[in-house]
Amino acid sequence: MKRSKFLAAILSFIMVFSFLISSVACGKEEPKPNPNPDDKPKIEAPVIEKDRYEYDWALGGTLEIVVDLKSQTIKSVKLQQTVLNADDYTASNNKIAFGEEFCSGLNEGENELTIETAGGQDKTVIYAYNSTPALDNDLLKLQGNNESDVVFELDTKGKNIKAVKLDDKQLEESAYSYDAQAKNFVVKKEYLNTLPVGIYTMNIQIDNLQQSNVNYYIGTYGNEIAHQTNTVMDMSKLNNFENYSVGSEIELPNTLTPVAKPIVIDGEQAIEGKSLSFKVSGINTFFSTQNDSNSPYRKGVVYCFKMKIRTTKQSGLVFKWSYDDNFWWINEDKSFSEANCKDKRSQVSYSEENNYWDIEIYYSYNGNSKEDKFEILTFNAAEGNEVIMDDLMILETSLPITAKAPTIESQIYNNQDLSIKEFMPQGYRFISIFNGDSELKMNEDYSISGNELTLKNSYIQGKTLPLQLTVQSSAYKNYEGEEETFTSDLKINEGGKPGYLNSAIINYQTSEGSQGVELPFALNGYEIASVSHEDTLIDQKFYTYADNSLLIKKEYLDTLNAGIHLFKLLTTDSEKSFNFYVNLNMVVGESIIDIGFENPDDDWDWHKANFEIADNTNFGSLKAGKLSGVTGGVGYGLSTLDALSLKAEKMYQIKFKIQLDSEEQFLVALNAKDGTEKNDNVIWYNNGGNKQWDSFGRPQTVVDLGNGIFEICAYHKGEGSKLEIMFTGTHFIDDISLIEVTGIDY
Repeated sequence: MKRSKFLAAILSFIMVFSFLISSVACGKEEPKPNPNPDDKPKIEAPVIEKDRYEYDWALGGTLEIVVDLKSQTIKSVKLQQTVLNADDYTASNNKIAFGEEFCSGLNEGENELTIETAGGQDKTVIYAYNSTPALDNDLLKLQGNNESDVVFELDTKGKNIKAVKLDDKQLEESAYSYDAQAKNFVVKKEYLNTLPVGIYTMNIQIDNLQQSNVNYYIGTYGNEIAHQTNTVMDMSKLNNFENYSVGSEIELPNTLTPVAKPIVIDGEQAIEGKSLSFKVSGINTFFSTQNDSNSPYRKGVVYCFKMKIRTTKQSGLVFKWSYDDNFWWINEDKSFSEANCKDKRSQVSYSEENNYWDIEIYYSYNGNSKEDKFEILTFNAAEGNEVIMDDLMILETSLPITAKAPTIESQIYNNQDLSIKEFMPQGYRFISIFNGDSELKMNEDYSISGNELTLKNSYIQGKTLPLQLTVQSSAYKNYEGEEETFTSDLKINEGGKPGYLNSAIINYQTSEGSQGVELPFALNGYEIASVSHEDTLIDQKFYTYADNSLLIKKEYLDTLNAGIHLFKLLTTDSEKSFNFYVNLNMVVGESIIDIGFENPDDDWDWHKANFEIADNTNFGSLKAGKLSGVTGGVGYGLSTLDALSLKAEKMYQIKFKIQLDSEEQFLVALNAKDGTEKNDNVIWYNNGGNKQWDSFGRPQTVVDLGNGIFEICAYHKGEGSKLEIMFTGTHFIDDISLIEVTGIDY
């Protein structure tokens, strides 16, 4: 009972105390809490979308950085540690853009970029690079010897090499290596030594580059087999006889050695180490390579024949092809000459110290027979002479056929894109196109696909026609890789080109009703620039052009002597000139010698005239053979035309030009051979005075053309069966014609 009262008292006390506390609390204002800095609105730092951006200098353009600025303004932009100016970039819609000019100043590789606002900063990296590979300045390199790698400088800009091909053959990775740090591409000697000597095209394919295909050219020293044979497969070399014993006879495929087989020699007579020796005498073909299955010369390909040659006694040397009249020779005085050779790259040097010729002959093969041969022969070789040969290299090259600027035909514009197929000839590499001093833009003004050039219609439109452009190209001028730059004209005309003018001989007999010689010819919008006769301009009053026909008037033709005359027509298209011939008051019965008036390389050198006998047999040198039995002269000349049969009682006209070399006089004799020798016509020119003997009183003319050049015209009657033409003096003969004529008689 007492316990219950005690508990009730305690409970009452707690309730009263709680009531008092609540009353006190209700009588006062509740205090406000203190402010917390963390409870303020938070400002966030910018966020750049990517950790890395790439900029390719080869592509150019604008670089955009995407950044979430979190509703703040840019406080600063830094590249590395440098704060950029506001005009270095533009900012809009959470993007910061850098122009091409700014990007061109980036460092190659990584550039750190920092963007800062009031909320903080964020960083990214701009990786700048050039996707065009950096190439070696020398695109062609030769292996010096079998112990040499071939090394090219190459920077792939961090990209991988996908594949390497040599002449379209895939190379194993063991054949080459690439050092990205040293930026060197190496073709290993172990692989090169398995190849025949030659020059090969190497193609390197690189991943994801603007220029993903890179071409280099490699010249190999060759494998052991290639050193010891002269088989002209792709290219071969005959330069090492060290494995043969002295005195060994060597069987050379496809060679002519009528005197003796080549013998291996050494000692002082050898050029270097061991060499080959051929015994020769007089005129002797001692070496040749035939175009059979072992040496397949290909038409239109330029071959280089390199060698060293020594002769033990005085001798001339000739290098020629069996099927045409191109040849090169070394005179007995060690001078070098060319005959009828359009390719002027060939060269010969003589080493006085080592007593041998270093020879490099370039020739474009244009034959097509397995019987064709490249031959080396001696002339005027003293008895007991030997020819020593070493370092023979027969190379099939990719050089252009001629070492001249490529010719690009004039084009016709018809208000559309203008395409030129087979734009660059073999061996040439395109560089650029210019209109005056202004360079045309690739892919904007023109495009090139393979070997086809397309000039865009948008570029030509509005330009004045004809439009004259110039094209720059380059080509290797020799197999060692020396380059030469060429400039070619590209003319664009509106409408058609001048038509074709028949250059055949036009027979003309003067008569009362004749107006002259008329030639059908379409100018197609061009004009006649000039008409000339034998290099003399004809006054315009003597010719007319109307209704697509050219008329040379009778009034002019009547002033000319009987005979065949060359006329030339020039048009205002600078690339178009036409030749035609007029047979005036003569009737050609039979052409004995094809007319050689037209001479494109008329620089008065050996074998420059177009001089062939009617049966297409080449007559030979235009300066050859010593004439015996002629008093008081060296007696060089055309020798005899014994193969020509002249008809009895028929009249012939002989016409030619002659240039004096060292003499101031010459004598020409036309001898009819009918069993007894008889001089029918003799012309002697001596220091400006002409003396002529002719038992039949036929006219002879000698016209001084200046610069030591004379034109001779004479008439000869076929009194005998054959004709001999002899010249004395040292000189050149050119532009020869011998024609049977009727209509005149002397």
